[in-house]
Amino acid sequence: MTDDYTHYEKANKLLRLFQFDAVDQKAIGGPAPPEAEKWRRLLIDMIYYFGLAISEDRPEKGKQIDIYIDRLIETLRKLEQMPDHDRTIIVRAKELFFTGKRTALQSDYNLFFGRITLDLRSAETMARRTDAAATQLHTRLAIAFERLARYQIQTLAIEIPRQSPADLRRMRLSLRILSAFHHSLQSKVPVNYFDGFTDRTLAIIADMNDQPNPNLTMLAALNHLKPELLNGFVRNVDGWIRRPGTEAFGRNVTSIYSTLFGIRKIIENLRMPPFEINNVNWLMLDRLHNILSAEKAEVLRLVEEKSEAHPGEGTRLMESIYGGDYDRIEAHDLARRLLTVSRLIETMENDWALQETLREIRENIRKRLERVSDDVLGRMELSGNEISAALPAESEQKKAEPAAPPIRGPVCDTVSAMLRVLKARSITRRKVKSLMNGPMTFDASDYRNIADEFGIDPDGAEHLVRLLAGCFDEKGHFQRSFFQRQIDEFATFEKTVFDFLWHYLSEIMTPEERLGFLNALQHLIVRLQQPKKTALKLISAFFFNPGSIHFSDRNALMLTSLLTRTYNQELNIDTKITPEDVLMVSEGVNSDVTEALSRWIDSRQKTVFEKVRTVNRMLSSALDEDKSDTADKAASEMPLAFMLALQRELFICLGLAGGETAFAIIRTAVRNLGDPENPVHHLKKSGTVRLQLIMLLQTAVRALGRALEPEDIPLLKKIRKREAAFAAYQKTDERYLERVRLAMKWIDRIIKEIEKMSGRLR
Repeated sequence: MTDDYTHYEKANKLLRLFQFDAVDQKAIGGPAPPEAEKWRRLLIDMIYYFGLAISEDRPEKGKQIDIYIDRLIETLRKLEQMPDHDRTIIVRAKELFFTGKRTALQSDYNLFFGRITLDLRSAETMARRTDAAATQLHTRLAIAFERLARYQIQTLAIEIPRQSPADLRRMRLSLRILSAFHHSLQSKVPVNYFDGFTDRTLAIIADMNDQPNPNLTMLAALNHLKPELLNGFVRNVDGWIRRPGTEAFGRNVTSIYSTLFGIRKIIENLRMPPFEINNVNWLMLDRLHNILSAEKAEVLRLVEEKSEAHPGEGTRLMESIYGGDYDRIEAHDLARRLLTVSRLIETMENDWALQETLREIRENIRKRLERVSDDVLGRMELSGNEISAALPAESEQKKAEPAAPPIRGPVCDTVSAMLRVLKARSITRRKVKSLMNGPMTFDASDYRNIADEFGIDPDGAEHLVRLLAGCFDEKGHFQRSFFQRQIDEFATFEKTVFDFLWHYLSEIMTPEERLGFLNALQHLIVRLQQPKKTALKLISAFFFNPGSIHFSDRNALMLTSLLTRTYNQELNIDTKITPEDVLMVSEGVNSDVTEALSRWIDSRQKTVFEKVRTVNRMLSSALDEDKSDTADKAASEMPLAFMLALQRELFICLGLAGGETAFAIIRTAVRNLGDPENPVHHLKKSGTVRLQLIMLLQTAVRALGRALEPEDIPLLKKIRKREAAFAAYQKTDERYLERVRLAMKWIDRIIKEIEKMSGRLR
């Protein structure tokens, strides 16, 4: 077990590098020390209440355990507010205790959450440099660790529940079941628990080694599976894993519970517990970063080998292969990454055993290079296989100094070929975008680039370009009337025309011309009659670069919202915003579109939440004058009015799409906007947009109202009681006060609708 543990610990250390997918490069250092201490205190409270909540459940302790569960969930909700985390808290016994060589007087564990780490020693240090309360926290942590040790918990992964009623119910029930499981082990009785409706009894489920398994027992209880059914499954899978021919699969399987996650149909049809115990393989790899493919595992192994020989090389390789910031990368950083990954590729190309892994690396590099901006590609020089990129000028004072030498070096054939294709496409793309500055000359190579990118023949590409060129006059202004006259011609390319037009035109032109293009595009959408396909393309475009914001993002959301309805009066009129009243539509909803959108959003939670965080961060930056030097340079370039409008369109689109993920996002927004003490109401420019912020709250509330969830009522009632606090911001502004009253009326109305619906269900 020690070897397995060491392997997984190394893999886990390397997997932390995947944070480049979700965290802005300059935020990687983590919170400032005082802020970090706040999160460590909450982590101590969390594990303390977790230990109490899973204590043996006896009748006389039931109510007390419910109190601990409530406190645990409240603490998790607070931890959710910490920036830059993947919602998973890892608790792992230190190695001596893990391997049974427990020599210390106290049980000790490591806690990992985002960039925060915690153990008894760090808690003791925190206590020495702060106050008496911190000393109590150290004691609490020691008690919590002793409780985990008592229940022989070596590893624990807790996924912070989203604020959806379903997630919260699953967390409460899982804690109750685990508490009953421990009582069952102690008392030699069946697992007796209350599922929120009735008392239930379940036999403990054993694993393939005939040992009581808490994960399988929780799984059976959450899904009302008969013990004999799950025990039969355990025996069958155990026999299957041991059969000849399954060694490749079984090599990475350390438990039956892990095996479940390799079977897609099972994952899709079972409710999984929100935390896992003593499941090293799944704990360290799959649950944290989706299912880890064999190829990705091999990449990790190769990176580990590189890291041992060349300190720092592992980090650079992981940035190059799995970095999530390619849409914001500078040319010199891109050159460094391509040089780094080229060295790895060249060492693999002649090793036939590594070809699957090589495909994994190549595909990741290709996908990420496609996100690089045209400006950056234009600053990358490519001569043969030699690349170079100049370092940026650091300051005005240094302009007179000799320029630093560019980043230069040879790349492998794979990277060179990718870069050559992308640079050629970039040149063509810039030509198309230059149509707004006047006529442009295109040649056969341009048509081939477009044909390859959109899967059409060169003649078709030429025809599309000529149609598009006709939409601009000699001064480069968009001619909407010409576009609309040519809709039938455009529609002959029904499979690619929308992608083509959105790809080239969504970001160019003045705001007025973008609006004209948006409204003209609506007529093409009607002509194509492909609402679901088009809506999915638009939502994919919005989330494509989750770490950045573009002016086209708002238009993508507006068009997506428009396509969720079977009848849209906006299709025939020019519109600058989506009418908020669409959130009251029920009969005219295109369920094929909304269900497809909901599935798309639920299946891409990591990307969706990163994009939402980007929108929130950039709105905060636009509201706060002191953050003009933010690490995200694009934030200072986006006007406050645009960011407010984008946030509004996001609420409407998510509300119309629906689904667990969408409503979880809206619910968080309602909680934040509905709190007068929330920082969003106290930034430098917040006072100048009080009216817009209260209108944003109203939009979010109406979007949340589409969920019709009874468990949203307490939150809405809490906000309702804050009317006076909101009104106090601008007591003499009657227009603002009227907006506050209107928002509160909508809260009242939605509460009544939820209560009415709940009454029907009863």
